[in-house]
Amino acid sequence: MKPIKIVTKVELEPLELPGNPDQIQNEKVVQNQQYKGAEANKDSYKVVFPLDTNSSEVFDLIVRKFMNLKSDPRFQGKLEVELLIFSDGTEIVLKDSIHEHSLLALVHMGVRVVQCLNSLKTRGYTKENLVDFIGYTPSGIGEQVILASEGWGIIKL
Repeated sequence: MKPIKIVTKVELEPLELPGNPDQIQNEKVVQNQQYKGAEANKDSYKVVFPLDTNSSEVFDLIVRKFMNLKSDPRFQGKLEVELLIFSDGTEIVLKDSIHEHSLLALVHMGVRVVQCLNSLKTRGYTKENLVDFIGYTPSGIGEQVILASEGWGIIKL
């Protein structure tokens, strides 16, 4: 068997810059400084956040990322978001979870919160064990395949 070479550091060629920092203002630097972000020219943008962990840190990060998207003026009236919960993430949507209020707030802000039924079955839960305001999908992986084929972005954190 041939050994595998793993590269852990990228070496860049030294860049020679003028001695005076004021002279660094070349065309590429000016172009970079003038960039204001990609333009949102489409009528709609769709993104799914898969959540397969019961980590509060990951859940909170997803909520922050959603809030960043919601506050981005480029997406006003153009954004559709799904929080897809499966695998170990199922613990997040149990009744009396510390995240129940945040989940309900997301739903009120227009996020579709969806639980994988396969994960319920695997973990021995029923819909009665979960908060009563979420939707369901037969499988989390199937949901991602279908949404991706429909042009949804998938952001895994």
